[in-house]
Amino acid sequence: MPPTVYIGIPAMDENQFLPHTLQCIKRQDYAGDIHTYVCVNQPDWWHNDPDHAELCRRNAETLKFLEGEQSVTAIDRSTPGNGWQSKKKSGVGIARQTILDQILHNAQDNDIFVSMDADCHFSEHYISAIVEKLESAPKLSAINPPYYHCLTGNARTDRNILRYEIYMRTFMLNMLRIKSPFAFTAFGSAIACRTSTCRTLGNFGAQQAGEDFYFLQKIAKHGNILLYNEETVYPSARISHRVPFGTGQTVGETASCHPIFHPSFFDKVSDTYKIIDDIYQHDIHNELLDFIQADANENVWGQSRQNAATAEQFRKMFHQKCDGLRIFQFLRHLAQSTHYTDEKSLKDFFTASYPEFPFTDNFSFEHSPIETLTAIRDFLSETERKARFTHDSERKF
Repeated sequence: MPPTVYIGIPAMDENQFLPHTLQCIKRQDYAGDIHTYVCVNQPDWWHNDPDHAELCRRNAETLKFLEGEQSVTAIDRSTPGNGWQSKKKSGVGIARQTILDQILHNAQDNDIFVSMDADCHFSEHYISAIVEKLESAPKLSAINPPYYHCLTGNARTDRNILRYEIYMRTFMLNMLRIKSPFAFTAFGSAIACRTSTCRTLGNFGAQQAGEDFYFLQKIAKHGNILLYNEETVYPSARISHRVPFGTGQTVGETASCHPIFHPSFFDKVSDTYKIIDDIYQHDIHNELLDFIQADANENVWGQSRQNAATAEQFRKMFHQKCDGLRIFQFLRHLAQSTHYTDEKSLKDFFTASYPEFPFTDNFSFEHSPIETLTAIRDFLSETERKARFTHDSERKF
């Protein structure tokens, strides 16, 4: 019997997009069962706020629409009395966790959980490709499939989503270049894992955004994440103000809040990776190590040395402390203390890694044609796809 696939979709004001996503699920060629859980959610206090009256009405329409959908379980966290009661615990993170809790109540350990967003499309082979990968590698904990944002035709929206995606792809390619164990792309629509992994480690938490990052980081610390899949998920590029950061917020305002990190910043992380065994022997000072130590009340690395019986144990402890979040915070710290423009960082990245690409000196995120940004995005997308494949090929799952 093939494993049952459980798809989890948080939905808030998704009337326009959700039906198309559900159609994609219905067209899947997977031979096993597929069950979809949709959590229609919102803060409960919005029912008393005139500014949210229309959104509340559209959420009610979504619930009504889902009543007629087969193999779809609607979770009502939006009607009066059922919405989120706490402003701190509301939003997409708690919605994903609510879905996962209900799925795990019904699922077997050999089943598969696929995290999805309500505004995605994908081919009819998407689910079967994910299952095939997971079934072929027993030691594999999760898959972080490739993604590609579709453009809208609106110049401002497209410019911002292209800038955001270029930021995401340069970040990923640099993390792959330095062989970081935290090389993954944090999209809620690009995560699939075994339900046994979810039971052991999975907890999206109650973050209003970034829950996908913390979920993947938790898996990366304790398991293996596959980065390559033949099938791609295509999230929409659309305006959204439902989360404080992320794709929707980016395309609605500006992508400048996501700086292109200079490649030399990643080199500092790489240089630290190369001396992990030396840190096991004695204290060493460099920018990254001192940055992590600055927020601690104890000697971080000295304490780890005391608790590690072998160098291998120390390496694992090192990556528990110097994880994806701390690396990201370190990169932002460096970006704030230097004067590299995004254009300069991107140009230096291409010069160092892809000199064959015709990167122009007068490139500007704000003024260069959309076609230029698209060409850069598409080059990075294909390059990242190849790098993901190489990464997985070099590892034993």
